[in-house]
Amino acid sequence: MFNSKSQKGFAHPSLFFIPILAIIVVIGLHVASSVKKGNETVATHSSSPQQPQEHQEWWQNDAVTKKLPACIGSQYLTSQVSTDSALGNITPLGNIGPPSHIYPTDHIYMNLKTQMTTTPGRQPTVPTQMFAPADVHVVGATATEYYTNGVLQRSDWEYAYYPCSQVGFYNAHILQLAGGLKDAVAKSTKECLGDQKEGNNEYKTCNYRFDYQAKAGEMLGSAGGTTTNAGYDWGAFDLRTPKLKYINQGLTNGGVGMVYNMVCPLDYFTPALKAHYYAYLPNRSDPKCGTPMQDLTGTIQGNWRTSDAKQNPPDWPQQLSIVHDNVHPDEGVIATGGTFTDAGAMYFSPIHSGKTNREPSEVKPSSNIYCYQQTPNIPTYYQMGGKIILQLAGSSLKIEHQNGSCGSQESFQKPTVYVR
Repeated sequence: MFNSKSQKGFAHPSLFFIPILAIIVVIGLHVASSVKKGNETVATHSSSPQQPQEHQEWWQNDAVTKKLPACIGSQYLTSQVSTDSALGNITPLGNIGPPSHIYPTDHIYMNLKTQMTTTPGRQPTVPTQMFAPADVHVVGATATEYYTNGVLQRSDWEYAYYPCSQVGFYNAHILQLAGGLKDAVAKSTKECLGDQKEGNNEYKTCNYRFDYQAKAGEMLGSAGGTTTNAGYDWGAFDLRTPKLKYINQGLTNGGVGMVYNMVCPLDYFTPALKAHYYAYLPNRSDPKCGTPMQDLTGTIQGNWRTSDAKQNPPDWPQQLSIVHDNVHPDEGVIATGGTFTDAGAMYFSPIHSGKTNREPSEVKPSSNIYCYQQTPNIPTYYQMGGKIILQLAGSSLKIEHQNGSCGSQESFQKPTVYVR
């Protein structure tokens, strides 16, 4: 959640179906995700709407969370979070998905199975019901409302929940809310942010705060079907964990664990359920659920922003990352939201010598100019042509996209400067 809701990205290229891509690019927003299974029994519970609290994000509700018991251990999730038969696979933390996810994501994607359709341009996923995976307090929700010619077309929901005071979760790209949660939202105060318009289309983000006590297995909503999303997002944070060591410690003003204390939500299941969901992750080296943070001081590896970025975190066109792929960590990727070239990503096989496709963690401040080019045998729909040359000078990075292939003598023509 480095950026606003309108800056969600794609699922991993090797795990996501391409027909959705055109839809997402046109709209310019969304994220891909996935699904789980749960007990469909709806339990009795209570709801007590509250007034919005100033200076807090929608997922924060101190009036509720400060009254919850302290967290002990990690086995809080006791039932499935969505319909298990709809789940296709899970994309680990750290996904890259231009144009919106330039920095590695701090949430996982729960990717749903696809359905066959004869409708051109549509690749719907299997619908799924969403459940409370534990006895939790749902403390807030947010919706992006999409309008055409002033008529509401759909809402894209997120909601946040806590089983105890220091551990929080959120699910995003929920098609609709259900049951008591839907009622709790309807009874709470609605706070809408400014509209954004593109021709006849517009959208606005609306936030809600409340305290809805949901029981494990209770249905909270639904996801999937004919949408622009491949499933749903799942994020988690644990305030008891060490703060992630991003070089830029101003990546967010959201507080309450978002970004700096992000963890893998699968790690909070009871042992049998954790093993069940871990089987949906790709066969990658540990940490199998990935990591959102790859910054490495004194190297080019990690997150960057243009030197003239006027806000922190920067808007995604001003973002740059030079990291390792989250599904195949032995592959490198340079992702940009724009600025020095068009938004996109270049995938390469890192080499531990020379100045072409050099392993990012080994590129340190010097007078050397390094060159990167797409490795042909890496399957991806981000086929960025040409080459990227760069130089690390102290704590700043000079970078430029040029035509042609890497050679022995590289030089800048009009580089862009990035900083941490």
